[in-house]
Amino acid sequence: MIARNPVITGLGVVSAAGIGTTNFWMGLQHDTPRFREVSLFPTDDLPNHVAGEIGPWTSGFDRIDVDRLDTARTATFALAALNEAISDADLGGIQPDRVLVGTTVGDVADRERGWRQAARTSAGHPGSLGVDESLRTQIAQHIGSSVPVELTVAACAAGNMALIRAAQLIAGGFADVVICGGAETISRLAFSGFSRMRAMAQERCRPFSDNQDGMLLGEGSAFLIVESAAHATARDATVLATIAGYGLTCDAKHPAAPDPSGEGVARAMTSAIAAADPSEVDYVCAHGTGTPQNDAAEVAAYLQVFAAPRPPISSIKALIGHSLGAASAIEAVACALVITHQRTLPQWGLEEASTSHGVRPATGRRDDPAHIDLVLNNAFAFGGNNTCVGLRRPDTAWGDTTA
Repeated sequence: MIARNPVITGLGVVSAAGIGTTNFWMGLQHDTPRFREVSLFPTDDLPNHVAGEIGPWTSGFDRIDVDRLDTARTATFALAALNEAISDADLGGIQPDRVLVGTTVGDVADRERGWRQAARTSAGHPGSLGVDESLRTQIAQHIGSSVPVELTVAACAAGNMALIRAAQLIAGGFADVVICGGAETISRLAFSGFSRMRAMAQERCRPFSDNQDGMLLGEGSAFLIVESAAHATARDATVLATIAGYGLTCDAKHPAAPDPSGEGVARAMTSAIAAADPSEVDYVCAHGTGTPQNDAAEVAAYLQVFAAPRPPISSIKALIGHSLGAASAIEAVACALVITHQRTLPQWGLEEASTSHGVRPATGRRDDPAHIDLVLNNAFAFGGNNTCVGLRRPDTAWGDTTA
């Protein structure tokens, strides 16, 4: 193991599938979607009404500081995931060199309440809705003022972007310990926007299914502790996975729609496994939003990169929805758990063989790979931004991480 190679030593997660990695993993094993009618804001004027909202019905909800939810929902989720990751890595008093937080709009959902209150009471203009720096500020106060905290504002690819940046800092010798992840809550701004784009399903998100009719939003947070291999070894830390490579590309073809050829996505995936052969990939955690255009572009890339027999693929958005800036961080935790448990995550939302997309849906059964060494985590964002991160089982050989 090369000393400067980045390794993952801690995980923390808050999602509609469960709060805490144990609850989260168990929640992903069953075809029980976590979608319900949104209670955070009114949806009466919209054609869509359900999302993967986190509430008292979520397993592990007692880990959340419920007194803070009305004023700092995103930060509350973020701090819960952050604390779990630090505890899981057994960092103790070790201060990270940097904290990287992926998001789309920060804690804007809380400021929306001010807008609605002002509209009801004619109290005046409450301020503009942009990326909310309070998320960064609250994490900085929690971690300590001496640790730089950076927001990575990259929409649906933000979590992967933060993980890639952490890997770069470690591999380049600029840091020994980096905490990275993402956080996002369901906002009226995002919900109404996707609803009016007609991109949302009515009741169920069905990635790669012939019956797919759109995405559904979710919320949550996830953080990962990334260290240099040398630092992890020196403190006898348990290594959960190694970052084997990554890919970043940009199609710049359309502000919202993906390039249907999948070429940019394919290049990102190929870069992430530059030190391996595509046949070595044992599982792909897909971006898989459930929208026809996005899924078709991802499938086109998948068919370009992999020859038959292709690796199994699935999207956990079928259960928890799309949590935007937190999505690929949550999915990175899922990938690390796939390696830990040596079991793929099934593609829920398919009835029998109801996919003609050409993918090999993961089943979570023995017909998937018995030994899972290399997994890919895909995440794509508006503007044609494509990311892919490769994670390896820690006791397998791995190559250059600078692809």
